[in-house]
Amino acid sequence: YILDPLILSQRNLDVENNVLIFDEGHNIEDVCRSSVGFEATQFELGKAILDLEDVIKRDKECCDKFYEQLSPFTSELTKIMDFITTIQDWTLSYKPRLVDDYFEHSHFSLGGTACLQQLKAVGVTSDRVAQLRGWI
Repeated sequence: YILDPLILSQRNLDVENNVLIFDEGHNIEDVCRSSVGFEATQFELGKAILDLEDVIKRDKECCDKFYEQLSPFTSELTKIMDFITTIQDWTLSYKPRLVDDYFEHSHFSLGGTACLQQLKAVGVTSDRVAQLRGWI
C-alpha cells in the first residue's frame, strides 16, 4: 500500500530519503498500474446508468413543485449518465476484438497512446474528465 499515493498520504508516512525494501518486488509494476487505474465491468456500467436514470425519473415524478431547485442537480446527473454511456458504448465497440482469457473473462489491450486517441475520438478528454470531477 505504500506505493498508492492516496493511502500513503492518509498514513502520514514520510518515505523521502529512506530506503524501502519490498517483499514480492516482482509485483511492483502491477501494484503501481492498479493504483492509478480503474476497472469496471459492462454490468457495473449498465447498472450505474440504470440507477442514474431511476434517480432522474424519481426527481421529475415526485418533486414537480421543487423541480426548479432540483433541475441543476438533475442536469448534472444527466451529464454523468451521458459520460458513463459514452464509456460503455466505447468499450462495447471493442467486443468483436475481445480475446477469451479462459478465466470467464475476455480482454482487449490498447497501448496508452492508442487508448487516448480512441477515447478522444468519442469525446472523452482530460477536459471532460475535469468537468466530471466538478459534477460529483
